[in-house]
Amino acid sequence: MTPQERTEQLAKELSLTEEQKAKVLEHFTQMQKNFQRPPEGMQGDREAMRAAMEKRREESNKKMKEILTEEQYAKYEKMRGGMRNRGRGEQPPPGKGDPPPPQK
Repeated sequence: MTPQERTEQLAKELSLTEEQKAKVLEHFTQMQKNFQRPPEGMQGDREAMRAAMEKRREESNKKMKEILTEEQYAKYEKMRGGMRNRGRGEQPPPGKGDPPPPQK
């Protein structure tokens, strides 16, 4: 997804304000630039690259936490968890997260 598409999706899901949309779009655009190239001097060093990517993710999460309200961020985290699982073809175990059956 492009930064614009991701921003629009979040805007709908999280009811972002115009100010939040602008900040999220700027953040996603910068993130895309950062993730397209390996960190300096780390080409071929998988462990160092993994650590650098994890640091970038942490920084991204911190930035999103600054932009979003607590409620929006909680929903964002939940959405991201679902996206990660879908991306890997993983499904939650049957019954996990299912609502309880209606009471009779």
